[in-house]
Amino acid sequence: MTKGFTISVPQPIEADPIEFFVEGTEEALYAYPPSGGQLAVMMAGISGDDDAEGVSGMINGIFAMFDDETRAILRKRLLAPDHVDPFGMNEIMQILSALMEESTDRPTESSSASAPSRTTTATPSRGGARRQVPATRTPSRRTGS
Repeated sequence: MTKGFTISVPQPIEADPIEFFVEGTEEALYAYPPSGGQLAVMMAGISGDDDAEGVSGMINGIFAMFDDETRAILRKRLLAPDHVDPFGMNEIMQILSALMEESTDRPTESSSASAPSRTTTATPSRGGARRQVPATRTPSRRTGS
């Protein structure tokens, strides 16, 4: 006879996307707050023995937070040669850090009396005025965490 068990899983919650902008990309981009499961998969990938698998797991975990259109835009920018578009992993990590701050209302770096505080608002770097999301694009809703 086989023994078994059942675990309780909470009901999915509706997550609102976080809008952000990246220099060189005209449209608004959208990501969802990272779930505990996504963070666990990324951390497991980082700590693995296989470097390629770790990088792949981390990138897949990060990209799972983006809506389909944002994922395609960022993937295209990552695959472009540096002389065409220098956007790379450093910028992806900045986006991840900002998303974690936005979703938790907690800074990812310790504050220092000598260091000015960073803002992580979804404003473009040109001029600081908040841009409007184009009417032709509505972020898809995602449920669950």
